Amino acid sequence: QNLFSSLISFGYEVFLVIPHDKKEISEGVIIIPLKQLKKTIYRTYLNLPLVLFKSIKLNANVYHLHDPELIPIGVILKLLQKKIVYDVHEDYEVMPKRKFFRILFGIYEKFAMRIFDKFIAATPKIGEKFPNDKTIILCNYPILSFIDKNIKNASKINTGKKPVLIYQGGLTRTRGIRQLIEAMEILDNNANLVLLGKWEKGLKEECEAFSGWKSTTDLGFKPLSEVYSYTSSSDIGIVNFLPHPNHNEALPNKPFDYMASSIPFIFSNFKYWESIFSECGLSVNPEDPKDIAEKIQTLLENKELRTRLGKRGRELVETQYNWETESKKLIKLYGELCKS
Repeated sequence: QNLFSSLISFGYEVFLVIPHDKKEISEGVIIIPLKQLKKTIYRTYLNLPLVLFKSIKLNANVYHLHDPELIPIGVILKLLQKKIVYDVHEDYEVMPKRKFFRILFGIYEKFAMRIFDKFIAATPKIGEKFPNDKTIILCNYPILSFIDKNIKNASKINTGKKPVLIYQGGLTRTRGIRQLIEAMEILDNNANLVLLGKWEKGLKEECEAFSGWKSTTDLGFKPLSEVYSYTSSSDIGIVNFLPHPNHNEALPNKPFDYMASSIPFIFSNFKYWESIFSECGLSVNPEDPKDIAEKIQTLLENKELRTRLGKRGRELVETQYNWETESKKLIKLYGELCKS
C-alpha cells in the first residue's frame, strides 16, 4: 500500500491485477479483478493466462511484478517492448520446503536478471542477488504521518492495571507465538499479552492449552488504523520470529511500528536485527520461553529503560526509518523508467 500511495501522489495511474470480486477503485488504486479460486496454487497458476491478457490490454508504461510466478508474464511483456520492474521480498531459493518451486523460481529469477529493467529488493541481503546497476533496496518502513494520525485516537486495551505486551501480525508457528504463550505462563500473570492478527490453522487450539493463555487477549484481525492505536497504548512490543532463512535478515514492519509508537520491544536475537534494533529493544532467544520471560520482566521492572528505548526508537523512525524518506528512491526509479 505504501508503494501505491506514493506513486498515486506523484501523478501515476496505478492498476492492480489481483483475485477480487469486482472492478473498483480503492484508495486511488484501480483494481482489475481475477477469479477468486479457493486453493492458492489454483488461484496462482490458473489465473496466469488471464493476468497476461489483462496486462496486455492495459497497455501500461511500466509493469511492476511482485511474485516470482509472474516472471514468465514479464518476459512476454518485455518482448512487447514494455518496461518491467521485479519487486522481490523473499529469497525463494532458500525456502526449506517445496524444492520444485525453489528450483523453478531460482531459474526464473536468473532469467529475469538478464532482461528486466529494474529490480527492487526488500533487504540488502536479497539485493545482493541482483545486478547492482539496476537494483534499489526499498524497505517497507511505516508511513509516519499515518501512524501519528491514529496514535492521536489511541484505543486503550482493557486489561485492568496490568502492563500490556502487544504482538501484531500473522499468528503462526514460525513467528514464535507458542513460545510467547509459554513465556506468559512463566511471568505468572504479571502482564497481559494482546494478539492482533489471523491464526494459522490449529495453532490457536494448541496455545489455548497453556496456562499462559489466561494472561492473553486475542483481539483478532483489525484494520491497520486500529492496530496502530492499540500499539501506541501498549507498554512493550514483541516480534519473536523463529530462525528461518527468510527471517534472519528480514526487515518486518512490526519493529518499526513499535518504534514509531515510542514503545520498546523484545526481538529475536538475529545478528542482523541486533545491528539495527539494539538501541530500542532487547534481543532474546526466540525459541526459549524462559529467556523471553526474563527480558520482558527486565523491561517491566525498569520504567526508565522502557522510556529510553522507546524514545530512541521514535527518534530513529523520524530521522531514518520512515516511508516518507524511503519513497524518494521509488519515485526516482519510476522517473528514470518513464523517461527512457
